[in-house]
Amino acid sequence: YRLDRAWDLDYVLHLAEKHGIYIKLCIENFRHWEDGPNPYDAARGGPCKNEIDIFTEPEAHRMFRNRLRYIVARWGYSTNIMAWELWNKINCVNGYWDNPEPVIEWTADMCDYLKQIDPARHMTTNSLGSCVVDERYSELPQVDWAQVHGYYYFSDEMKRDAVDMAGFILKWLDKIDDHNKPAMHAEFGLTRGKEHVRDLCDRDTEGVHLHNGIWASALSGGCGSGMLWWWDSYNEPMDLYWQFKPLADFTDGVPWTTAGFEPIQATTTDENLRIVGLQSDDLILLWLQNRAHTWWNVVHENPIQPIESALTTITGVPDGEYVIEWHSTRSGDVYARDRNVAAHGETTITVDELHDDVAVKIRRV
Repeated sequence: YRLDRAWDLDYVLHLAEKHGIYIKLCIENFRHWEDGPNPYDAARGGPCKNEIDIFTEPEAHRMFRNRLRYIVARWGYSTNIMAWELWNKINCVNGYWDNPEPVIEWTADMCDYLKQIDPARHMTTNSLGSCVVDERYSELPQVDWAQVHGYYYFSDEMKRDAVDMAGFILKWLDKIDDHNKPAMHAEFGLTRGKEHVRDLCDRDTEGVHLHNGIWASALSGGCGSGMLWWWDSYNEPMDLYWQFKPLADFTDGVPWTTAGFEPIQATTTDENLRIVGLQSDDLILLWLQNRAHTWWNVVHENPIQPIESALTTITGVPDGEYVIEWHSTRSGDVYARDRNVAAHGETTITVDELHDDVAVKIRRV
């Protein structure tokens, strides 16, 4: 309720509305009493003896609902609020794993309350920690969309998989994509809080892990591109905001909610070519990546063999004539246009001399 901090958020929302940015507003994120002075802590006059009591004590429920009332009253007007997120990484709260059931019930209760008091009925969600998926959250009718977090560092599995950030994100998006809800890889990156990872991150000066993460997530059916966490300590000092414009240009005007997109049905003659994409009767979106072009290989200066010539066949498409646009994922420019014909439900394109990746838009004429 500090009015100086509330004004800060007023200003953030003003900028979001000015620049067309949509915000997933996270309401709470603490994990331990030691994180800072906490009004729920009994030692400070609050109703909770320990952190997990927040989800069971009636007085703590009343306090949190009051906070939701204030937040909705002050910022619920904004159409640039994409969604309310109750608690960032709620499973990291001290004591969670001893008994998560009350926290799941609390999530349903607080999302219900938000929907009762919010006249604009913004979406509601909650989040779990890195590479943690619990279907009990995603299956709640009160949770409008599913999300997952994942980083290079926290476990041996993550360190193994996230050397290929595109493959890592695709793997975890697939784990939350079966609830008939929008899904997003909401946090990713190299964990700069760890010294040896910070060195790897800083050597990725072109943002290859950022680049591959946002393209793979956006073109695989996610409800938005993956969100890199380290904005202030990586994106900003490395001046990597330019990475977002080619993706924004490529997706501008795409009829996401009406095209009837399905996952791409495609094969290729070169197993080193990764095919990510969506298709409908009239429009096909592709991100084609040389699997060897990972941040790990770039940082360690490992040789990356270009894909010299790969034939890619897309099936399940209506017969007819198609226009093909080849988009640079670095400049955003359309550098080539072709025409092709689909017959017997399939069409083919040829990918030549691919060192990194390319985006392709195929429209039926």
